[in-house]
Order: sequence, then structure tokens, then C-alpha cells
Amino acid sequence: MQLIDMLRKVAPDLADPGTTALQEDALADIAAGRAALAAFMQVQVDATREFSRTLLEGKLTEAELVLHACPACGGARCVQRTSKAGSMYHRCLDCEAAFGDDGGKPGKRFEDRPAGDGGQKISSAGAAGPKCPSCKKPTFKNETKTGKAYYRCGACKGAWWPDRKDEGKLGGKWEGRLELGRRT
Repeated sequence: MQLIDMLRKVAPDLADPGTTALQEDALADIAAGRAALAAFMQVQVDATREFSRTLLEGKLTEAELVLHACPACGGARCVQRTSKAGSMYHRCLDCEAAFGDDGGKPGKRFEDRPAGDGGQKISSAGAAGPKCPSCKKPTFKNETKTGKAYYRCGACKGAWWPDRKDEGKLGGKWEGRLELGRRT
């Protein structure tokens, strides 16, 4: 996972599933006799040389290579970032939670702010909830601006009401209200 994360920073095309799809299409053309293997291989050799050169130039800082445990989801993919204003912070690559910097490690969690005038906010506790049925990442307990609890997945941005009989479980999906962190 660390290798893919590093490649996404230095050589995003290499870690892109679209690149793999194009390679598979090219291989299908070779198998069907519509393309030459030598031409495909030359493109792969050239791309490998370019990616290797990029990696050897050291475009990643040491801070970008260090991953910490995420205080929100417990994953081990929380990386240090620099804001546009030049301040250090940390972001989890799994649940996308953001944290202040505490001596080079994730500190206090930032509250998620929805785009526009959505009105929803994550409670400052950010308590972890049940796993998302879509992507299997942890959900987080949130509150609407009126104080009504719901669960949101930080990865796929899905939202669910708590189950009526057991508040610790997911109930009905919150359709059409919270998609990709904004109101639709």
C-alpha cells in the first residue's frame, strides 16, 4: 500500500487503473493480431525508464514517505501534508480524516466542513462506527445541524441513519442528501 501511495505522488499514471485498462486493451489487440508486441514492449520500456528517473530524482520528501497510525480509523496510512498556507497537518489515505500536526505525528482531528451550505458537521468526537457496506471502510458518527445522528463513510462519502433498534448499527441509507460531502 505504501508503494502505491508513493507512486500516486510521484508517477500517478503508473498507479492509475486507467493505465492498466489501456495496457490490457493493447494486449488484447496483440493477441488478436491487430498490434505488434515489439511496439507495446518499447512503450513499456520507455515508461519504466521515465518512472525510474522520476523516482531517482527524489521528488518525494522524507515526510511524505512516513506513514502514521490514523487516530480515527486505526489504519496505518496517515501522511503528513503541507497546507496552502504552509502549515503542517496529517491526512489519512483510508478514511480521509484530517489532523493537526503534533510534533510530526497526527494530533487533534479537524472537523469536516461540507462544501457549500450543507449544514451537516462531524461531531468533534468523530466516533468510529460500523463498516461501510459499500467499501468496507469504517464509518463515523456525525450529527446534522439539528442534532440528529447519522453515520458517514469518509472514503466513499455514503451516509446512513442509525438502525432504529440498535444505534450502533447502520440503518437505512440517507439517499440524495449527502453525496461526496455536499448536498445534492
